[in-house]
Amino acid sequence: MFRKKAEVPIKDNEALKVEAAKKPVLITTSDSFIKEGQKFSKKISESFRKKQVSNDKEN
Repeated sequence: MFRKKAEVPIKDNEALKVEAAKKPVLITTSDSFIKEGQKFSKKISESFRKKQVSNDKEN
């Protein structure tokens, strides 16, 4: 995973949330981002599995 080097001194979570709301930058360490990533990868693997199954049926 790519992480942007912190150019600003580390702040408390609330300040980070406010800053994140201002600009569309992904904070990779936030729980919500991790959860979204897990959901996304789950969707990808599920759709991939469905494709595999349909390919198997055709063959």
